[in-house]
Amino acid sequence: MIRRYISILFIGLATFTFSQKNITEVTILHMNDLHAKINRFPQLKHVVDSIREVNKEVYLVAAGDLFSGNPIVDRYKDRGFPIIDMMNDLHFDLSCLGNHDFDYGQEILNDRMSDANFPFICANINTKKAIVNQPKPYYVITTKSGIKIGFLALLQIGRNGYPDSHPKNFTNIEFADPMKEIKKYKKLLNSFDIQVALTHLGEDADMELARQNKWLDLIIGGHTHTIMDPAVRVGTVLVTQAGGNVKYIGVSKLKFEDKKLVSISDQLIPLKYQARDSIFQAKVNAYSKNPKFQKQIATITYDIDSPEEIGQMMADAYKDGLGADIAFQNIGGVRSKYIKEGPMKLLDIMFLDPFNNEIMLFDMTKKNLLSFLRYSFSIRNERNQLVSGIKADFRTNKKGELTDIVLTDLEGNNLDESKVFKVAINSYMASSYDFTVKDKAQFTGQFSNDLLIRYFKKYFPVLK
Repeated sequence: MIRRYISILFIGLATFTFSQKNITEVTILHMNDLHAKINRFPQLKHVVDSIREVNKEVYLVAAGDLFSGNPIVDRYKDRGFPIIDMMNDLHFDLSCLGNHDFDYGQEILNDRMSDANFPFICANINTKKAIVNQPKPYYVITTKSGIKIGFLALLQIGRNGYPDSHPKNFTNIEFADPMKEIKKYKKLLNSFDIQVALTHLGEDADMELARQNKWLDLIIGGHTHTIMDPAVRVGTVLVTQAGGNVKYIGVSKLKFEDKKLVSISDQLIPLKYQARDSIFQAKVNAYSKNPKFQKQIATITYDIDSPEEIGQMMADAYKDGLGADIAFQNIGGVRSKYIKEGPMKLLDIMFLDPFNNEIMLFDMTKKNLLSFLRYSFSIRNERNQLVSGIKADFRTNKKGELTDIVLTDLEGNNLDESKVFKVAINSYMASSYDFTVKDKAQFTGQFSNDLLIRYFKKYFPVLK
């Protein structure tokens, strides 16, 4: 299908031929990486309703990661249900699967997909031998004016062959390379009026997807929480992503003449200062009323105002609570940017680490530690660890390539090559990272939230 996008000449001609054309405008509202942040749904409801009031053809889609990030939702009696309930009320039309949508396990994901009044899709997953139901690879929305929009969904795959969640959540699930899988659907998707990739791959992968698949019209992405405003054109393919955590909603405007796409534009609308829908606010308040979450467990005596400092304290908590020599905390697992001075509630602890992974112990030599840290760095070609008990100096060249990691004790002495250290690592890293002693984990039965609670009670006791 030959794509035609508006040029200055075409606009000029349109002024003379407008009455002869059947002009249709379609709006696709898009979000990604909601991470259970129902607290912003009252603002979201207001914005979506406002857009629907002035546009006839409006559709609302999500690019994955609906769950994991809000204990009120993640620890609800039916885990994850509150955000599905509110998405139903907002009349979402579609969602692709994200890596964190598997965090509760396959049975619960089945339950939540069953609760949803909208379909979940994913093309590069095979669940025929697994518990979770097989999603359809694509979905077609037929607009009121008869335009067919084909959505194909693709899910990120990490270096270990799984999406970024605990490997136990993917038992008997097979994943295919998304870049190869999409090519199987080119002919099918080209039979529709517009081709949309609804992806949970990340910004860089979406750009490459656009370069390899020029027949696509629009890529609505997620996973990297990128604020793409303005959206980026790769040839004729428009690539967009709306940040994350319900801070923005994306608005893609599609214009058709006689059912042929002639233009696409996209913008992001911030939700922070929008008016709140009162009915949705009452629903959020009702879900948030859990007395046990409001129990004070500590008193913070100063502002802790960076994720790195919080992550360092998390590593300290694991080392202290398990009597380890060394402990690691991956920066990506730190989900709070600051802790304010004053009372700390149980809910505040759970916001620090909504994943609540088991903390494992390993016997590791200096050589083993270096194996672990080199793999960690290689994931995104940057330092990804906060460490307690030793110092780790990551050295890179001008290109940002890792050249050396220098490990010393807290006094600056080089680590003894022959010494065996007891090392605490969360179960996500223990399972998904590739390092020399990963098959020798010692299961502790101690989870991160419990260790954090003990740590803050010990070092920041409640003031009488």
